[in-house]
Formats: sequence, structure tokens, C-alpha cells
Amino acid sequence: MAFVSCFSGLFKPAQTSLPDSADPRILKSFNAPEPVDRKEQKDIMRLLESGDLFRYNREDAQSPVSLVEKQLADYMGFKYCVALNSCGSALFLALRAAGVTEGTKVLGNALTFGAVPSAVHHAGGVFCFVESTRDIVIDVNDLALKADETGAKFLMLSHMRGRVAELDQVKEVCDKRGITIIEDCAHSLGVWWGKTHTGHHSKVCCVSSQSYKIINSGEGGFALTDDDDVAAKICIMAGGYEANFKKHICVPGPEVFARLVPQRFPNYSVRMSNLSASVLPGQLRTSRSASLWRTRSTSS
Repeated sequence: MAFVSCFSGLFKPAQTSLPDSADPRILKSFNAPEPVDRKEQKDIMRLLESGDLFRYNREDAQSPVSLVEKQLADYMGFKYCVALNSCGSALFLALRAAGVTEGTKVLGNALTFGAVPSAVHHAGGVFCFVESTRDIVIDVNDLALKADETGAKFLMLSHMRGRVAELDQVKEVCDKRGITIIEDCAHSLGVWWGKTHTGHHSKVCCVSSQSYKIINSGEGGFALTDDDDVAAKICIMAGGYEANFKKHICVPGPEVFARLVPQRFPNYSVRMSNLSASVLPGQLRTSRSASLWRTRSTSS
């Protein structure tokens, strides 16, 4: 199975090959953020002048947050998208929406960032470490072993530093055991597995827009899914209280919210603000967010 990593502009069609002389390395420093485009600077100034910083401050669904949710969902190929104040919050709400409660065992890469097991802890779960290979990806054999030993029914799968495990094999292991996958794609926005982006082997895909990631809003994150109930639950728990789900573009219809009864879910108030969202559209439209990088990797 081949996957392709593409950071050559998030809305440009994927290339199929590179000249032999092309250098696949990323040479820019992600510790040195690029300036915000002039257009976004003007949009930010209009926001500051209006004071319209809260995503639910307006009557319609056309807030900067809603628009960037739609932009990211369209790019990655998901039906639903909810913007949060961090990817850690996205991971936390994804776990809660998928069914993790107090004491629930959650499998995850032993080699990952601290925010990942922290999100499991925040959701009340117990993180169960799965070994990583020398390629910095989850060890599929150890995943099967730890799944059988622990009886865990959830996997938080991290694509650490943009490195992707054998996703079809991971999915096979999990499907056989009834394990729900949440994909931590904080480092893998723009990475393809076959004909889809990473994130599509799971119930929920979580993306980061923190400063050191592919797109930069300072702090921020997104939860993407095709599941009606999960999307609605994340919207509610993020802080979509009362009927504010109507001010979203990328959430299910009102019948789903009516069936779930929003009052049954806690409000964690972890929404993204209009100010954070307003710096992202230009980064998603162009290649300014990352240098040209394409690789091909074929599994054995």
C-alpha cells in the first residue's frame, strides 16, 4: 500500500512523481512562523473594529470559524468539522463523543506527544501503551498483543512527525476486535494514504493549527468525522449550547440534535474564536504554510 505526503499547496492536485534530482526534505523551520497574509490582516482588522470575535455573535452561519471548518472539511474529504481551541481539545471531545468514560482503556502509541495521553486522561480514560517501531509508527504486532491483553476497545492512533503506520493493517487488527480508532493527525495534515488523506481509517480525525504545525493560528484544532451522532456530540460539548448548532455549516441537521437532546451533554467551552480562524483561509489556499515535500513509501 502506498501513501503520499503532499504539502505543496493544500488545494493543488497531487503529483504522481518527482524528478530524480528533487529534494524531498522540508528545509524550513516550523519554529519560525511566516507572516499572516495581507488579506487576512485586513480581515482581522475588520474583526477588531467590529468586536465580532465570538463565533456565535452573529445570527447567520457565515462566521470565520464556520467558513474555515467548511474549507478544511472539503479539502480533507469529510462531511463534518468542528473547530476547537486546540487539537488536545479535539482529541478529548473525540474520545468522549466516541464513548470513552471514566476508567475506559485506550490504546495508543508509546512514542507520541504528551497531549495525546493527556487527552485520554482528560476524558477519564486509562492510556495503554503500544510499542512503536524504529520508523516512529505504532507496532501492528504489539497492537494486536496489547489489544488482546487489555481488552481495550479504543485506539488513539498518532501519526507522530507525520509518519504513518500500515493503516490497513491497523484497521484490520481493530476491526477484528471491535476497536474504535481516533486518529491524531496533528502532524499529518496533507499526508495521503492511497487516495484519501490520513484520518479516514478512524471514527474521528483530529487536526492541529498550533504554531508548530502545518497551519498556524497560534492555538487551535479541528475534529472531522462522517458520523452524524459523533459530529453533533462534539459540536454540543465544544460549546454549541441552546440552538447554536444552527450557526454551523459543517454539522448534521437539526433532527440529529433533537434526537440526542443537547441538554444531556456538558458544555466544555473549547470553541475556536473568529480571531484564530481568520488567519487560516489563506494558509489553506496556498503553499505558504509549508515547503514542497513529497515522498512515496510502499509497505512490505
